[in-house]
Amino acid sequence: LNVILNLLASILQEHHAALFVGSGFSLNADKVTSDVPDIPLWAGLAQKFKEKLGDSDQNDPLALAESVEIAYGRSELDHLLLVQYKDADYRPSPLYEKLLRLPWSDVFTTNYDTLLERAGENLVEKTFTLVTNKNDLVGSSGATRLIKLHGSFPSQRPFIITAEDYRTYPQKFAPFVNTVQQSLLENTLCMIGFSGNDPNFNKWIGWIRDNLGAENAPYLYLLSHESVSDFGGSGYIGGILLSLTYPRFFLAETPYDIYEKALDYLWNAYSEFRVTGQNWKNVIFLYEKLDRTSSIKEAIPV
Repeated sequence: LNVILNLLASILQEHHAALFVGSGFSLNADKVTSDVPDIPLWAGLAQKFKEKLGDSDQNDPLALAESVEIAYGRSELDHLLLVQYKDADYRPSPLYEKLLRLPWSDVFTTNYDTLLERAGENLVEKTFTLVTNKNDLVGSSGATRLIKLHGSFPSQRPFIITAEDYRTYPQKFAPFVNTVQQSLLENTLCMIGFSGNDPNFNKWIGWIRDNLGAENAPYLYLLSHESVSDFGGSGYIGGILLSLTYPRFFLAETPYDIYEKALDYLWNAYSEFRVTGQNWKNVIFLYEKLDRTSSIKEAIPV
C-alpha cells in the first residue's frame, strides 16, 4: 500500500495527476444540523424514483430517472433531484480541503452539489477556475480547473441523470469529453468517491476503454474504502485499485478516517519533496519481478 501511495505521490510531485471525484465522497461532508440525512447515493435515488413512479420492476437508476421524465416531465425530475440533495444542508468538511490542496492538474466531478467549489474557496494558497458549461472551457487552460461534467446545483442544467442523457452525452457535450480525454493523455487520473456499482464510474470507465482501448489506456488510480472484490464486475481496466481496507490503513476505522490518513500521507510526501527537492524513495519496488541479483538488462524494461 505504501509503495503505491509513494508512486502516486511522485506523480503529484511532477504535477501530472488529475482528480475525478464521485458522489460517494459527498458522504464525507458535514451536516448543518444533526437531523439532516445522509446525501443520497444511487441506491437512494433509485428508491425515490420508484416511489415517484408508484410501481416499477426496474432497478437501474438511469432507466428509472428516464421513466420519471417520461411520466412527469424534465422539470419535475430536476425538482426531485433538488429536493433530495438540498445542497445548503451540507458543508465541506476539512477532508475536502485536504483533498483539494494536493497539486492536481485538473479536478473533474460528476457531482451536482457545490461542496468542492465551496471547499476551494477556503484554500488561501490555491485558486480554482470553475467550469460548469462548455463556454467556461474557453481560455481556461493553464489554471487548475474544477470541471463539473454533469451539471451543477441549483441551475446549471441539464443534470445528467437519465439513460438517454448518458447515451447522447458524447455528442451534446463533446468539449467536456474531449477535455477529459486530453487530460487522460497528459496525466494520470486518480478517482475517489466511486463504487463498483456507480453508474458514473462504469459509464466513464467504459468510455475510456472504448475510445482509448484497454492496451492504450493510461493507468488510473482508484482510491476506495471498499474491498477489491466489490469492483469485480465493474470492468475496471488499466488501473490500480487502491483498496484502503486491508490491512486497516494506519488503524483507521471509518471511511472518513481512512481517506484522511491516505490524503495526509500524500500531502506529507509532497511537502517533503517541496522542501528537499528529492522525490526518490527508498521502497521495495516490484519485488516480485526484481531482486538484488537482477541484471541491468533485466531491470530496464521493468
